[in-house]
Amino acid sequence: MTTTSKRLWLFAVILFLMLTSNAMFVFMKIGEIENQNRIINYAGMARGTIQRIVKLEMNEDDYQKHLTDVDWIITALSDKDSIHLSDNSKIEYDKGILKLSKSWNELKTLLVNHRNNMPNATEQDVVRKSEDCWNVANEVVFSIQHLFETRVKRVNSVVTFTVTNLIYSLVLLFFIRTFLKAQD
Repeated sequence: MTTTSKRLWLFAVILFLMLTSNAMFVFMKIGEIENQNRIINYAGMARGTIQRIVKLEMNEDDYQKHLTDVDWIITALSDKDSIHLSDNSKIEYDKGILKLSKSWNELKTLLVNHRNNMPNATEQDVVRKSEDCWNVANEVVFSIQHLFETRVKRVNSVVTFTVTNLIYSLVLLFFIRTFLKAQD
């Protein structure tokens, strides 16, 4: 094997290793994105369940089991270990979840007061507070969605780079093979 062919093979191996590391990176990021989709789904579930609770209260139906559902979802959204964000994004995310938690706790108190016929908890008060909670939940859903759409765009660029490397690797391997056959 000549020095030129050894260099070509070395270059091909390096390119192949870069391609493999890019592919591993892409698979890792796809796993993170799948986890983040769960977060968006949870925020949407909290928003919907809160509205369902208010509807049930207005119809004087039991909604107690749904209270713990929303509490659990907000706790899951607050879990520092399962949310992987950059420091700047994390600050905004935490503010949104804290605002949602506060709004939810105020609504829960108002629901209890309404159920107990307290004068400061009319149906209008409950509906107004539930709309406030709805708006906060929407803000959280949209901010999370925006954060993750940005991440997906970054992963798309890595995928494009990986596919380009794959094409270059295949073309290079074809030329190396052709070159080596011509030397035999």
